[in-house]
Amino acid sequence: MKPFRIIINDYETLCIDRNNESDPCLVIAIPPNAGKDIAHICGTVVNNHLITRIDYEVIDGTRFILAYY
Repeated sequence: MKPFRIIINDYETLCIDRNNESDPCLVIAIPPNAGKDIAHICGTVVNNHLITRIDYEVIDGTRFILAYY
């Protein structure tokens, strides 16, 4: 999976599409300058997917949004 650039609520960041799993989601890196509004994406279309719920994950100190579709 190769990360691609995406803009989420006016924040430019990187994203990976985990579409080959049983519970597909977009993994969106949360930039250090992002406010809580970056996570307000439920019910919106991101990268041609309707986001139905979100969760969070921290990997090696980097925060990510898991945006399920």
